[in-house]
Amino acid sequence: MKKLFLNTTLTFLFLSNCFALETDQYIMWDYSIKDSTIGVNNYFNKHIAKGITTLNNTKNSQAITCDKASEIVIKEFLRNNTISEDQIEIELKDNNEVELYPDPHNRRTLRDSTIFQDFSSFFSKDKIFPVAPNIRVNGIDIGTDKLGHFISLGLNYYHTYKAALNKNPDITNAYNSAIEYGIFTEKTYYGYLTSGVFSYADLESNFQGLIFILNMCGNAGYVKFDVNSGKWFQNHIFDITPYVNPNWNEVYNPSHFSDKPWKKVSKVLTEKNYCEKMNSFKVNSILDDLKIRDQSSYSKIYLDQKIASGELNDNQTQSIQSFCQSN
Repeated sequence: MKKLFLNTTLTFLFLSNCFALETDQYIMWDYSIKDSTIGVNNYFNKHIAKGITTLNNTKNSQAITCDKASEIVIKEFLRNNTISEDQIEIELKDNNEVELYPDPHNRRTLRDSTIFQDFSSFFSKDKIFPVAPNIRVNGIDIGTDKLGHFISLGLNYYHTYKAALNKNPDITNAYNSAIEYGIFTEKTYYGYLTSGVFSYADLESNFQGLIFILNMCGNAGYVKFDVNSGKWFQNHIFDITPYVNPNWNEVYNPSHFSDKPWKKVSKVLTEKNYCEKMNSFKVNSILDDLKIRDQSSYSKIYLDQKIASGELNDNQTQSIQSFCQSN
């Protein structure tokens, strides 16, 4: 039975685009980068345009539903995914329209500058724990991994959402099914099982990816069919700012760590004097701004209810505020 479980788990892991990167926004308290919203928007619009070209070159494209057309366009973002990084994470590393920190090209230096400096990974040949660099979007520091979640897991949420709707026309139930799928991924191959980290910020970016894909169709959608020309076209320009919110930031919306990883993180928080830094004017301004801008999504509210009922671990017990109060 144990052997069957192990084989099933390993098969599941390798069939998934798993071993997602972790990220650290604490390091941004000591460093500032330019806002890369325009560069990210240009990236998305470029790939939406390429996806529409692929769509129009698809056999019988005129007969394709908008839902199916949306999936064809989204898959343009997934062509070069690897086992640990999505295409967008890889391509942004050498995109001169965006600024990333730390340097994403040196994996060891990147890891060693973060709260994950004492982590290792048996999934990589060099044992270096994979960490995503930071990017500032909509004035918020996030990991580039969140943009990968926005696309890849957003699409998985969409599939789960549609499958739930096919069984039950209740939209709320469909949303819940998508979020429950996300919870499962963080408990297993995207979280506790592989890194010991359950990322609530990942779940927020997943959900916003679902909303993005749902917004692909309709009168205000990104993709539309022109009956006169018989071609699909981009109905309006994509802007990521409505989707990126403070809950993508892993200081403001902290992850929950299992025991051993949390001990390693706690050690770094102490060694790097993050409690002292938290009381600085700069950091207080950052945290206050995130709080002011926070308008909880349906997913955030749903997860908070699960935490309140004891069904999920309370991430606020490992927030920087909680840590500093107890140390």
